[in-house]
Amino acid sequence: SQHTYYIIANSGINGLSHKERVRLALLASFKNKTLLKLYSEETNWFSDDELSDIQALGGIIKFVNALNISNTNSVQDVKLQSTKEGYDLFVNDQGESIAESYQSNRQKKHIEKVLKTKVNIIFTNA
Repeated sequence: SQHTYYIIANSGINGLSHKERVRLALLASFKNKTLLKLYSEETNWFSDDELSDIQALGGIIKFVNALNISNTNSVQDVKLQSTKEGYDLFVNDQGESIAESYQSNRQKKHIEKVLKTKVNIIFTNA
């Protein structure tokens, strides 16, 4: 969110330069490419390649967050396996991970963009 971006970007964090804080703020507040561009235009410190990396990492963070959307820590581990069609991502969980299944399937586009292929998410019980 915009609030998250401004709090992190404008806080003094020991050991981080202002540019590093802005990079961290862009990651923490990542919602989509449009907002990333909007926030990054404030400083114009990052190249297109750097923004692409931030976008990819932000997408991974969104996907990982989707795997614990109900805050129950039900996912025990994940395993990525190559297939002819792309990848199968096996998510080993405890209990019913209905919310995690729904949200991770909504956010898998971010992982597919990084891997440049289709990803099939398969939930299995521990």
